[in-house]
Amino acid sequence: MFATIFPFEIRLKDDDSAFVRFYFKPSPGVKWLFVNLLSLTVVVILIIRRGWPLRSNIPDLIITAVTGVYGLIATQFFPNKFNKVKPPVKN
Repeated sequence: MFATIFPFEIRLKDDDSAFVRFYFKPSPGVKWLFVNLLSLTVVVILIIRRGWPLRSNIPDLIITAVTGVYGLIATQFFPNKFNKVKPPVKN
């Protein structure tokens, strides 16, 4: 289940090492690729609905394309600070 949703797993300990640090274990297979594409589609839809240009949100798109669900969550909680365009005010 987790291998389908997440492209990689983050651990603090490795089975082969006694050191505590971040270890990235890639998910087997390519099912996570479909979830990454779905996450990227969701981000594009959210950017368009907010009235922001895609060109100024390229960092968000790259983060989401590479990290999938992790990037989707991160870019929605911490929006692109480099975006100078404010969303239109709805009356």
